[in-house]
Amino acid sequence: MRSRFWVVFALLPGVLLTACGASGGGVLPVVALTPETPPTVRYVLPSRPPTTPPPTKTITVRRPVTTRTVTAAPVSPPPGGTTAPPATSAPAAPEQMSGTVSFYSSVDKSPLGTLLIAFPTILHGLAGGSGTYDDPVTFAAAPGAFAPGTRIYVPDLRRYFVLEDLCASCGGTHIELWTGSALDDGIRTCEARLGAQGTRSYLVSPPPWLPVAPGPLYDGGGCFRP
Repeated sequence: MRSRFWVVFALLPGVLLTACGASGGGVLPVVALTPETPPTVRYVLPSRPPTTPPPTKTITVRRPVTTRTVTAAPVSPPPGGTTAPPATSAPAAPEQMSGTVSFYSSVDKSPLGTLLIAFPTILHGLAGGSGTYDDPVTFAAAPGAFAPGTRIYVPDLRRYFVLEDLCASCGGTHIELWTGSALDDGIRTCEARLGAQGTRSYLVSPPPWLPVAPGPLYDGGGCFRP
C-alpha cells in the first residue's frame, strides 16, 4: 500500500502543472524531481599486518644412559673344599748338555779356606747347599756361559746345583761343582775321584721333582759315590 501512495505523490505535481498551463494561467516551469540516489557506503576493512610464524624451537630430548652391571657367578671350589690354583704357563723344557765336570772346594780358592762366591745375592751368601731343588749346591762356570741363578741337575750325582760362582779356567760347557768346605787332604782325594769321569751330562733348568741324595759331596772324611 505504501508504494502506491508514493507513486501518486510523485505524479501529482506534474498533473497540477499541466492543468495550470491549460487553464491559461502562465507557463510554469516543469521541474522533474529525481529521487536522490542514496550514497554508497564502502567499508574498507583495515589491512591486517602480515603474520610472521613464530620462531621454531628445537627441543632435544636426551634419553638417560642406563648402565648394566653383570656380576659373574661365583666359582664353586672343587670337591674336597680346596680352591684350584690359578693356571700358570708351562715351564720351559729342560735342556740336556754335556761337558767337562770338575770339582772344587775351600782348599782351591784364594785366599785358602774362603767361602766367598761371585754372586752372593742369588741364593746363598757363601758357597754351600744340600743339593735339593730349593737348596741347590753352588757351581761355577766361565763368565757368560750361564746366567747367574741358573739351576742344573747332574743325574749320576742326584743333586741340583745353582750358578753362584765363576771359574777362570773353565770354558764353554765346562763347569765346576762345589765339593765342600773341609780343609783336609781327604777332600782333595774326593775331588779327584769324582772328577775322574771327565765328561758328564747334566740338565739345564730341570724340573723340581727329580730324585735327590741331599748332603755335601764330601762330609766328615766320606766322599759321595755315584
